[in-house]
Amino acid sequence: MAAIKEGFLKRKWLVWALPGCILLIGLAMTWLQVAMLQEREREVARQEFTIRAAELVAGLERRMVNHAQILLGVAGLFSGENQVTRDGFQRYYAGLRLGITYPGVQGIGYVELFSADKKERHVAEVRAQGMVEYAIRPAGERDVYSSVVYVEPFNWRNQRALGFDMLLEPIRVKAAMRARDEGRVVTSDKVVLLQETDQDVQAGVLLFAPLYRQGDWPQSLEERRTALRGWVYMPLRIGDFVNNYLQQEYPELSKQILLEVYGGEEPRAEELMYRSAGEGAASTQFASMVRRAVVPGGIWTITLTPLAAYGPGRQVDERSAAVVFAGIFLTVVLSLLSRLLLLSHLQVEAALQDATAAHVKMVEKEEEIRYMAHHDPLTGLPNRALFIDRAGQALALAWRNSQPMAILFLDLDRFKPINDQYGHDAGDAVLRTIGKRLQSMLRASDTVCRQGGDEFVVLLPDFKQREDLENLAYKLRAAIEDPCEVDGNLLQVSVSIGIAMYPEHGESVEMLIQRADAAMYQAKANPAKPVCFAST
Repeated sequence: MAAIKEGFLKRKWLVWALPGCILLIGLAMTWLQVAMLQEREREVARQEFTIRAAELVAGLERRMVNHAQILLGVAGLFSGENQVTRDGFQRYYAGLRLGITYPGVQGIGYVELFSADKKERHVAEVRAQGMVEYAIRPAGERDVYSSVVYVEPFNWRNQRALGFDMLLEPIRVKAAMRARDEGRVVTSDKVVLLQETDQDVQAGVLLFAPLYRQGDWPQSLEERRTALRGWVYMPLRIGDFVNNYLQQEYPELSKQILLEVYGGEEPRAEELMYRSAGEGAASTQFASMVRRAVVPGGIWTITLTPLAAYGPGRQVDERSAAVVFAGIFLTVVLSLLSRLLLLSHLQVEAALQDATAAHVKMVEKEEEIRYMAHHDPLTGLPNRALFIDRAGQALALAWRNSQPMAILFLDLDRFKPINDQYGHDAGDAVLRTIGKRLQSMLRASDTVCRQGGDEFVVLLPDFKQREDLENLAYKLRAAIEDPCEVDGNLLQVSVSIGIAMYPEHGESVEMLIQRADAAMYQAKANPAKPVCFAST
C-alpha cells in the first residue's frame, strides 16, 4: 500500500499537468478558430458588399443613361422640325411625365445660339410669343449669345433660367462646348442650379445635348463647331435624384451605409455633390469602397462606407461570440475529462469522441459558406462574383486564341405585377423556374448568372456566327415566355435581351456587360425587336 501510495504521489502532478496543458491548448485552438472564422466571415461580407456596391453604382449609371436618352429625344424634336412652338414644346414635355418618373429632374430647356447682330430680332421674336418681359441675362454687349429660350415646366423656379446666357458661366460653358465638339450628351461638373433658393440647397449638374443646323450630326470637329445652333439641356438636383434612387432600389441598405457622390475621378471635398443621411459610426469589419460611375460624357466617384448597422458586421460579431463561448466551454470540459483520464479510460474515450464530433461539425459548414459566397441563394445560379471570375477567364482565353465570346443581358418584363398580385413567393417560384430553363438550354461551358432582381446574364465563351447568338436569344426568350404553373396559376413573363460581343463591343468584362445592358434597354424600348445587339 505504501509503495502504491508513493507511486500515486509521484504521479499526482499528472492529474493537474495534463488538464492544464489541454486547457492552454484548447484556448489557443479556440482563439485560432475565432480568428479564422472572423476572417472568413469578413471575406464573405466584403464580397457581398462589393457586389451590392457594384449593383448600386451600375443602377446610378443606368438612370443617368436614361436621362441622356430622354434628352436625345428632345434634341430629335428640335432637329426634326423647322420651328418648335412654345405650346408644342410644352405638350411634348408634359407627355414625358418627368416629375413623376424621374425625380430630381428640374425640367428641360432649349438654349439658342446667335450672334450679336441678331440680338434685337431674337428678343423681339421671343417677346412676340407672349414673353413680354423677356431679356438676355446678364446684360451687356458680346459677340455671341446663348440664351435659354424654352424651359419646362414653366414654374416660378424655372422662370429664373429664362434668358440666361450659358456662355458666361465657366462650368456650363465647359460642358456645353464638350457636347458640341464630341457630338453627344455631356454631364457638367458640379454647379448650383438657377432653380435653387436659400432653402434645401443641393448640388446640381446639367446634361447638354448639341443641336446642329439641318438636324445633321456632322462628322468632323470643324463641321460640328460650324454647324452648332444651340443645345437642349436638363438641370438635375443630385440630392433628389440619389435619394429617390436609394429609396426605390435600396431602402434598407441606404440606412446601413454612408454614400457620397463626387464629381470627377477623385473624391475631392470641393466636388462633393451628395452625402447620405446615414447615422452611426463606421463599421470596423472592413473599409470604405471607392467606385467610378460612368455617366454620359463624364465620371463620378462614389464612396460607400458600411456603418455599424450593416448586417454582415453584426453577424460576424455574433458568430465569433458563439465560437468563443463554445470553445471555452469545450476546453473546460475536455480539461475536466482529461483529469479523470487517469481514473477512467472510458471517460477519456468519450471526451475524444465529443471533440471529434465538434471538429467534424466545424468543418462549421465551410463548404456551405463557400458555396453561398458564389451562388444566388434563390435560384442556385452563379452570382455576380462567380460570373465576373468566369467571364474574366473566358475573356483571357478568347484573347489568347483570337476567338469571339459574347455576353447576353436579360431583363424580365411584366414580372412586377406577379409579385404585386400573387405575392413574392410566387415571384420567387417563377425566377427559380426560369433559372432552371436557362441552364437546361445552355452548354456546360456556358454560365448563366442571376444579376439581381429580375435580371439574368449569360456568358458564352465561344460562338460561331452572329446569327447563332440571335437564334439562341430567341430560343431563350421562347423558353422564358412559356407560362409557369405556380399554385394552380399560369404565370407568364416576357424578356428583353441585349447582346454584346468580344471584341466588337468591348475588350473588358465590365464594358461588355455595360454594352449588353445598354442594348437590353434598346430592346425594352422597342417591343417589336426584343433582342438587340450592342451598337459598335
